[in-house]
Amino acid sequence: MQQNIQQNQEQNQISQDKKQLFLKREENQVEIRKNQRDFYLNQNRKHQIQKTQKSTNIYDQGIDITYPEQNDNQNNNYNNQDYLQQDVQNFQEKAVTEPKMLQEYINIIKQNNNQHEILKAIKILRLSTSYQNCPTNYLGNMKIVQENHIVKEILQAFKNNQNKDYQREIIKLLLQYLQGTTKQTEQVLEAEIYIFDSYRNGLSLFDYLFDLYFRNKDLESLENVAFALGNIIGTKLEYKEELIKNNIFTRLIQVLNYYTNQNNQQQQISNLFKHIAWSLCTLTREDPPAGYEFKIDNIQFLVKLLINSQEEEFLMDIAWTILQIVKIHIKADQQIGNTGAIQFLLQCNILQAIEKLIQKSQLPLVLPALRMYSLLLQGDDQITKNILNLTNNVILKRIHDHVTHTMRVVRYEAIVVIGEIAQKHDQQIQEIVLNKFIETIIYKADKDDQKVIQKCLEVINQVFQSFQEQKLYLLVNVNLYDVLRVYLSNTETDSANTFYSLSILESILKICIKQPLILNDPNKIEKVVKFIEEKELIYMVEGYQNNPYENIYKKSFNILDMYKKLENGQFLIENGEIELD
Repeated sequence: MQQNIQQNQEQNQISQDKKQLFLKREENQVEIRKNQRDFYLNQNRKHQIQKTQKSTNIYDQGIDITYPEQNDNQNNNYNNQDYLQQDVQNFQEKAVTEPKMLQEYINIIKQNNNQHEILKAIKILRLSTSYQNCPTNYLGNMKIVQENHIVKEILQAFKNNQNKDYQREIIKLLLQYLQGTTKQTEQVLEAEIYIFDSYRNGLSLFDYLFDLYFRNKDLESLENVAFALGNIIGTKLEYKEELIKNNIFTRLIQVLNYYTNQNNQQQQISNLFKHIAWSLCTLTREDPPAGYEFKIDNIQFLVKLLINSQEEEFLMDIAWTILQIVKIHIKADQQIGNTGAIQFLLQCNILQAIEKLIQKSQLPLVLPALRMYSLLLQGDDQITKNILNLTNNVILKRIHDHVTHTMRVVRYEAIVVIGEIAQKHDQQIQEIVLNKFIETIIYKADKDDQKVIQKCLEVINQVFQSFQEQKLYLLVNVNLYDVLRVYLSNTETDSANTFYSLSILESILKICIKQPLILNDPNKIEKVVKFIEEKELIYMVEGYQNNPYENIYKKSFNILDMYKKLENGQFLIENGEIELD
């Protein structure tokens, strides 16, 4: 029971580690990602303006949505780019020193009926709250906008006005407000009207926008929507579930699939892929709502993308996406005693993807690879042996190397994988790995490493229970007895490390008493006795006879009884007992 509690605590801690990893990564990366996006967008901005002036509008190409007719004078006012740009430029020059003049433009949006003035105010709001255009005061300006609950009016203006230039500015502004950190996104969403109000055909506004820009092949706007989607998905579970129900997962995959074969605009496509990968990653963090699922069929395409990509940010998000889908389907198979998901994953070259990731050193790339491989080993004995036979030495060597990784969570996951291997396949548990386990326990352990230490002891205990060659090597490894001394001197009565240390010592004595003939060297028994005496292990074990936990005090009695027989030269062979002088 105590062991189950400890395992539950481990799983909870791993879950917390994962959440902290995502949160820390988001806060560190979101500003960098925004700046990168703005840089590439600015490079194409001049070209896009020229393209817009030559055409009626980019959104008129390849779209079957009909808008109300607009009179020529109104369109001319909206397309007067020089006049609008001059007004905006005048504001930008003053924005650094006069951010509060934003209030005037907010009032225009709320109270003015002049369409051109409203459009100008919306564009100024967008530029003034952009880091790229107003790096000194953009946060203060954003606060003013939020306090005035202006997004509600902007959304209403979007629905009420069918002019495409007008809508384009509103969309840019709205997307910009939703492209900060999760906290910033949540502030906007909670302060304003829900983004998921029914817009058209029962779809949410952002579903509609995503579909609209994909059909128009408008990369710049599609990229912005993909980035905003990632933040919206990560803000609240209800937003995520709404998007999942509207099939956003499949549509994100479709966009990736379409642009995979496009050779033009590589840089913009790369940027779009990173944002879509981020959205997929946040979308798949938890299980989908009942009645919906992330189809395993998509794994083959995602694995292919991962294998062929060199962009680490993209690799990171796709790897975590694949991991979550793999986890969902393997766990579902386990409940019905099936291994279909694992077999399908092997056909999708999942081992090749794991090999690519596991050779990295960065935690966000290594961790999903280790966890994916661990999940693959959750099948029955036969399929696990097949996987181990298919696994090349590169993967196994890197797993062994990660036992001493600088990051605790990577060390832990590497040890978990080796523990899975240890239970089903002895040939891969090499002496060098066991040495690393002992080194990890002795030299690298600290108060934050208790889970790692426990897992090391657990795997060593599994080796003693299973495989002859490795356990005989451990039997005369003096460092192991140093480890046992450390954890048997622990005063925690219910320590899992104490339990595993007692189990290891118990296994050592069983080998010496019940299997003396396999040692092939009587001096080995003498060495074992010598090590036990030098490290005062029996004296420590005696202290556990009054332990309140049954599994602890029973082991202590067994150890003391076997050690007494060993000292007296009594060896048990099968069911009989003999005495050797």
